[in-house]
Amino acid sequence: MIERLNAPCAIPLPPIVVTRSDHDRLCAHAHRARANVDASIAKSLERELDRAEIRSADMVPPDVVTMNARMIYRCRPGSVSEMRVLVYDAEDGPVGAGVPVLSPLGVALPGLRAGDRMPYASLDGGAAIAVVEHVAYQPEAEAEGRFRRGPYRYWPLASGPQRETPPSEQPDDIGRVVPIRPRPQPDPRPARPTEDDDPPPNRAA
Repeated sequence: MIERLNAPCAIPLPPIVVTRSDHDRLCAHAHRARANVDASIAKSLERELDRAEIRSADMVPPDVVTMNARMIYRCRPGSVSEMRVLVYDAEDGPVGAGVPVLSPLGVALPGLRAGDRMPYASLDGGAAIAVVEHVAYQPEAEAEGRFRRGPYRYWPLASGPQRETPPSEQPDDIGRVVPIRPRPQPDPRPARPTEDDDPPPNRAA
């Protein structure tokens, strides 16, 4: 799919970084898919993997799109931003929440960093450019504890213009900061009967 973009407006392919485990699984996934999906998509994925820089999971920056990463992207410059998860198959996760890696857009996303622009061919064969705006969640960074955490939940403002802003770009005073407190636990001891629970003498007779 990528090699069909020979128009003068095509941009250079950005460098991509792939974890060793993702590289091995994606190579096997593309090989198996040659008989089940469009062979050109599987070959495009294999070509992307051939030029990828392979690193161990702890050496991949947290703003790189890895498998099962949740990212904010645009299918083309100027289009509406979307948040999806890069998955192996369309059946993985809730319907409409994932981008299968064996799709024209899915082939373009692995290994990109926030801010990268990747040319690809859309389903109708036209030239398009995927733009990664933000990596909201990356499994490797989560496992290594490299994502910023804090005991606070950010709630949106009650009024004013609303727009999705990556956490790295949010000012400190946006919204209302509410500390997260543990829920009160019920008393495990059985309730003791009170005097009102005993029947009066005239009813006991």
